[in-house]
Amino acid sequence: MKANSIDLNNDEQVLECLSKYEEVLPKSNTHTRLAIDILKAGPAFEQKLIKFIRPMIIKGVPSLINDMRKIYLDAGKAEIIGRLLQQMCDNMEKEMVLDPSDEEE
Repeated sequence: MKANSIDLNNDEQVLECLSKYEEVLPKSNTHTRLAIDILKAGPAFEQKLIKFIRPMIIKGVPSLINDMRKIYLDAGKAEIIGRLLQQMCDNMEKEMVLDPSDEEE
């Protein structure tokens, strides 16, 4: 990104750069994980976070929370992570799905 003169503080430029990799490598989650590290806490971060953690939770990847340890240092990101995980937990207890719009358990 630095070689392409992308400002890491500009979320739009970061997302634009990483979306190119997402198109070319749709099965890889590396670009999504990188976006989570770089983006500031906000709607774009939350959207990428859901895209990253949802499949990992469904698979039961035990190292997910440890992998995200670095992200907890940012209070805004930590709040979003906590809220999303709590929502998913509440939905599982009530409806047996991570999100109410899910069709399968």
